[in-house]
Amino acid sequence: MARIRTIKPEFYTHEELYIAEREEKLPLRLAFSGLWTICDREGRFKWRPNTIKLSVLPFDSVDFSRVLDALVTRGFIEQYATEDGELFGFVPSFPDHQVINNRESQSVIPSPFDACSTRDPRGLCKDKGKGKERKGKEEEGNGRSDSSTFVLPDWIDKTHWDIWVKARKKMNDDQKQMQVAKLKSWKDEGLDFSGALANAAANGTQGLFLPTSTAKRNIPKQDNFESKDYGKGVTSL
Repeated sequence: MARIRTIKPEFYTHEELYIAEREEKLPLRLAFSGLWTICDREGRFKWRPNTIKLSVLPFDSVDFSRVLDALVTRGFIEQYATEDGELFGFVPSFPDHQVINNRESQSVIPSPFDACSTRDPRGLCKDKGKGKERKGKEEEGNGRSDSSTFVLPDWIDKTHWDIWVKARKKMNDDQKQMQVAKLKSWKDEGLDFSGALANAAANGTQGLFLPTSTAKRNIPKQDNFESKDYGKGVTSL
């Protein structure tokens, strides 16, 4: 069932999402925003590409499995599986942008922190079961955790991390651990994980994205209206 969700003006100037859409040649921006209406109040959804497409892009001739895979690869969503193999997805930044109506039903989809990510570099399998336990502690005392278990690895620049986390405002231990796992996977692949964090701290972005130094070169230039011959090939009556 689709739900009413909020979309902020900054979404339309999301450069990383625009670049991803151009490079993947898929309608990622419209699909990503449409996916929010499929998510439950926790930002989770059942991984059923064909069914989701009917609600999000019903008139487009596009393989929605490719759309979801591209959003996973680019770090906008996560895919995870339960022990019986059923696939689900969730949007890590969902709580940062959505104000949920109190009357909306509670999530019946398993938490990603109690399951295994299908891309284990995120480290969800390693921390299986811990998310639910920590969530229970945070719910006590008006949502504040009295005993944080998160420890920032020494290979991450603490200054950039603190600036970025402060800008995001809402990040629990589970979300922080997920972002560390993302940086770790980039680090292991030899990618510029430190540049991603530095850019996020400088620009105040909600997510972490690998630097794309050549991206601006790929942005198409606007045609010069005056230089075009719009009368070419037209026969006078």
